[in-house]
Amino acid sequence: MNYVKSCLVITMLLGGLYSQCNESNWHEYYPDMQGCDLVGAYLAFADLSWVNLTGADLSYADLSGTYLAYTNLSCANFTNANLWDAYFIETTWDDECGITDSNGDGYDDVSYEAGATSGYLNLDGIDNVLDVVMLMDNILNP
Repeated sequence: MNYVKSCLVITMLLGGLYSQCNESNWHEYYPDMQGCDLVGAYLAFADLSWVNLTGADLSYADLSGTYLAYTNLSCANFTNANLWDAYFIETTWDDECGITDSNGDGYDDVSYEAGATSGYLNLDGIDNVLDVVMLMDNILNP
């Protein structure tokens, strides 16, 4: 009998550790909804004030009329989200997500170490028409 109880306790603990904040259970994580997977979620007219949505994926979510006052939206993904008539006041936004500038030179250290240099899109070290062609291709074919 103790073995069954032990297994039940372990299962409940593991279930809690591996649960992921998503559209069906976000209420359980409120107000710390950091990293929530809310792709396509219907959150229209919800009150999400004072919520931490850092790193949350809100792509394709319906946030129309949602109250987002004093909300932390740093590094959140809003690709194709509906934000019509959403209310933002004193909201924290950070678009420098994943940027590391340890040496303080103003450039992302990871990109620089990978070979990126300003203006040289094809990494040939020469700023010429090939870079312009590559830029236009990136714009026309995202």
